[in-house]
Amino acid sequence: MFDWAREAREPHDFADTPARAFRAPDGATRLFASHYLARAMTGPDGDSLRHGCAVAFRGKGSGAPRDYSDLSWLMSPYVLPDGRVFALVHNEFQGHRHPGRCAADAYRPCWENAVTWTIAAENQGRKDLCI
Repeated sequence: MFDWAREAREPHDFADTPARAFRAPDGATRLFASHYLARAMTGPDGDSLRHGCAVAFRGKGSGAPRDYSDLSWLMSPYVLPDGRVFALVHNEFQGHRHPGRCAADAYRPCWENAVTWTIAAENQGRKDLCI
């Protein structure tokens, strides 16, 4: 389905979450199995998926833990009958990446996790679903 050596868009363009597929409101099949930069595999059905170029979802890289948007992994997309797409999001605040946010200045003691949710935005003409 995905040849990393040929199709990866950057070094972190690999699956760090379980694969989750859904039928999008436009009728296309979308599959996410991504890292904190989420790109959709899209096609008319599960046998025809192609790896997308555009990042469909990412955290904002916020240095404020209360924003729940430092690094974010898209999980569990779900389509409601009205066509809106929701998804759970695994958020990690990695304080060591933000100067002055964690005295330990190391990954594990400066790591905080949360689960939030998101709703898809308008597609705005892109080939990948913008979540």
